[in-house]
Amino acid sequence: MSEFVRRLARLPDDRRAAFLRQLRQERTGPSPDEPELGRRAGSDGAPASHGQEQLWFLDQLAPGAATYNVAFCLRFTGPLDTGALISALRAVVDRHQVLRCRLEMIDGTLTQLLRADSGFDVPIVEATAAEAQRIVSAEARRPFDLTTGPLARALLVRTGPAEHLLVLTVHHIAFDGWSFAVLGRELAAGYNSYAAAALPRLDELPVQYADYAAWQRERLSGPRLEELTSYWRRALDGDGRSIERHVIEQKIEKARAR
Repeated sequence: MSEFVRRLARLPDDRRAAFLRQLRQERTGPSPDEPELGRRAGSDGAPASHGQEQLWFLDQLAPGAATYNVAFCLRFTGPLDTGALISALRAVVDRHQVLRCRLEMIDGTLTQLLRADSGFDVPIVEATAAEAQRIVSAEARRPFDLTTGPLARALLVRTGPAEHLLVLTVHHIAFDGWSFAVLGRELAAGYNSYAAAALPRLDELPVQYADYAAWQRERLSGPRLEELTSYWRRALDGDGRSIERHVIEQKIEKARAR
């Protein structure tokens, strides 16, 4: 646990809540000429984000582990258009480049590289209800190879004429809690469209994750990085009272500037 987290935990509930509210309302420090998030130039490999670097490092420490697998299972009861479901899944993977990339260390930089093909297939297996539980569990624990990708996979288990289990597994390096809502929304839209013999109508993505990673690298580098770290060293110096004092001082400085 970091020293900051320990300090934050020692604050009374009301002061901790006030500080967290302040963090949500304030920017993380002065930010003149901050780079704009947009499509990066070129289509070659993009540097990994800092979060991806961390997960890559942990994967190197324990290769073959499934610690950072994000797996969930959807149960379908009733008639299921398996063709529409598979097309919808492939459409999601095609739409989000990070799901079909691989990661490779190039000249000391962890780089996201798009695979020539998505490599995304959806096997369908027949199983009894008892067997399905074992299959789902094994699929969720099956590790990913980050160097070859892809970073997402699916398995459809048919346990009866109108009973199916869809197991979706994604590595955390390409998926987080925010992604669940996006996946659910786009998967439902795709299934409904393909089942009606139509193409999904989704707005084009303004940026891909690789664009964000490149933006993050530019934003957190050079003088800007030193500016941010200096800001937070001052803000978090001392106990909770000094944190509050620093926030107040920042407000006074802004008021004087007006």
